[in-house]
Amino acid sequence: MAATRKPQRDKISAEFAARLAQGPADRPCRSIVLLQTHVGPTGPKRPRKDERRAAVKAVKSSAQSALKVVDEVLNRIGGRRLSAAPDALGSIRVEATPEGIYRLAHLKEVKAVLEDQGVSPLPPPRS
Repeated sequence: MAATRKPQRDKISAEFAARLAQGPADRPCRSIVLLQTHVGPTGPKRPRKDERRAAVKAVKSSAQSALKVVDEVLNRIGGRRLSAAPDALGSIRVEATPEGIYRLAHLKEVKAVLEDQGVSPLPPPRS
């Protein structure tokens, strides 16, 4: 099983790798893929509104080139993209088997692969 392979330490957390290794090899998992973008930091002070819009547009545009490679790999491995386009952080949601997650992590166009975790409110404090 490929999920037992040594994880890309800088792209998949140890906790996520452990969960991938524990699950069935043929069961698809959802994850968030951070695409490699070649957009630099804005600077030391807070950018103006138009500069922030331009930065988001630049990130989305830069992520589009990485998206083509990711889509090719997803097609080969039987995975699928769940996001229509990269978001403001250059990330997309995908569904793939653990083997597919590792293949994506090995791409130079991928910065990191994160576990897609649900968010829920904390329970109310006890009185």
